[in-house]
Amino acid sequence: MRFDRPNSAKGAAGARVLRPIVALIVVAMTAAQVTIEAAAASSNPAYSAAQISQMQKVVSSNPDVFGGLAGDPSTHQVTVSVAASANPTRRAHELDAIDTIKSQGSASIAAPDSWTVRIVAGGPSQSTLNALMKRVTQQEPWRGIFGAHLTGYGIDPMNLEVVVGVDEVTSAMTSAVAMFGGRVVMSIMAPIHPFDGRVLDYQPYYGGDRLVTSDSNQCTAGVEVFRGGIGHYGMITAGHCWSNGTTVYQGYWSNGMHTNGKMGLVTESFAGSGLSDAAFIDSTDTSTRLLPTVWTSSNQTAAVINWNINWVGESICTDGSFTYQNCTGVVDRVNFCRVVGGVLYECNLEEAYSSNGSTLGQPGDSGGPVYYHSGSGVVVTGFVTGGPCQGACTMAWYTDYSAIANELGVILHT
Repeated sequence: MRFDRPNSAKGAAGARVLRPIVALIVVAMTAAQVTIEAAAASSNPAYSAAQISQMQKVVSSNPDVFGGLAGDPSTHQVTVSVAASANPTRRAHELDAIDTIKSQGSASIAAPDSWTVRIVAGGPSQSTLNALMKRVTQQEPWRGIFGAHLTGYGIDPMNLEVVVGVDEVTSAMTSAVAMFGGRVVMSIMAPIHPFDGRVLDYQPYYGGDRLVTSDSNQCTAGVEVFRGGIGHYGMITAGHCWSNGTTVYQGYWSNGMHTNGKMGLVTESFAGSGLSDAAFIDSTDTSTRLLPTVWTSSNQTAAVINWNINWVGESICTDGSFTYQNCTGVVDRVNFCRVVGGVLYECNLEEAYSSNGSTLGQPGDSGGPVYYHSGSGVVVTGFVTGGPCQGACTMAWYTDYSAIANELGVILHT
């Protein structure tokens, strides 16, 4: 369900579907992995979440060398998988890049930001898994076997498997994935429902402010960005909230629209067709003042200091204008695509669950920033899209910041 909030009174619940991943059909892995580097128990060097994000960038940029990177929140250990097929020269070069990042580790890093790292060899590369994923989800006979039951797909970087999301499992599907020897698994994956303030603000506006339009639809402001092609500043929000040409206000809906001014005009909006769920609200067009700041509660803020990419096991905060900040989120899926009615809908999605079962999103939170704290500021990683339930959800899907920045042609204002 998407976390936009159409025709709803202030504070009411109702949301977009985040993931209910309930069942996995898995066959044992065919190739064992061998640890080639791990922290000695006596030294136990610690690495920060920011350093792990840097390692993730190396891994993502070299899909033929690495199989994936994933962290285990219960042990705070990150596993970096090197593909068995990796070219020896490339492998040595990219492991040197990982070592350079690791050399900046500090034993003084405090929990829960402290992670250990091990590097293992064996298993497929990301390139191999991506080719397998394309084959299973887009080519016959497998595409026809999954049919309209296909709801999403992506790569599990911990187990080095292709995950195929379906709304039900049939014997034909089970037989179809069995031929891949455990590299393809199925997961019951519910549809995404949108999570469509702070409530009534004054300029300059911040990320996390509530957004509203005259048709009673409510969503959440993401962060301020700069669109270099036209030299305009504006606010990011979810593309499913509003289409191009919509004038968006800061404020809320309760027996009518209550507002202190315009957030701006939507001049670019994407939702569906395999693109990211994103929109640019041009504030320069309406002479609206913004600041690179986000609300972290009803009366406290933090400066936006940078952006980063996501990795499995990472701790994140969601920050919608109805739920407010919740920093219990743990990333368990990255770079997934979702399918609606048998048609590819949107990609570049990450999924998080709450470590204590609290609400990560509800209707009206769509577009809100996702980030982690760093010192007195926040590092942005994405924007809320929705969840797997109609109301308040303990799981949330959100869209990766770097993909949005690329598609909209924007840079983060800090």
